[in-house]
Amino acid sequence: MDEWSDIDEMVVFSDGSATSADVSESIKGFCREVLRCYGLSEVDQSSPRSVLELNDITFDLVAVTKIGFGELQIPNGSGGWMSTNPNDFNAMREARNKDIGALIKPTIRLMKYWNVASGFLFDSFALESWICGQGFW
Repeated sequence: MDEWSDIDEMVVFSDGSATSADVSESIKGFCREVLRCYGLSEVDQSSPRSVLELNDITFDLVAVTKIGFGELQIPNGSGGWMSTNPNDFNAMREARNKDIGALIKPTIRLMKYWNVASGFLFDSFALESWICGQGFW
């Protein structure tokens, strides 16, 4: 892993009535407790996510609530929720990669490397989504 790599994790809360602030605060509390117990690195508490740095591994934690079969809601940054379905996106990316001779994944890796080297000009997920939507021939 390079210094910009992280492990993205969604922590699913089953209580759909909780606010995004409530579940985000739960994640931050979890991170603070890990640090208290293990005395490791730091927690970046920029809402709606928490970043837990443990030695050379960075965990990017996002609190989510489950609203249906495979469908989740993630904090939108303004105290509300937005829907997402990571399994659908992963399946679409895999199908798209297969359709064009396995060019999507290396293109995504190259563009993410360029994005990091350029100072994070684009949101990583938005960049990946845009690449998957492009035509290749």
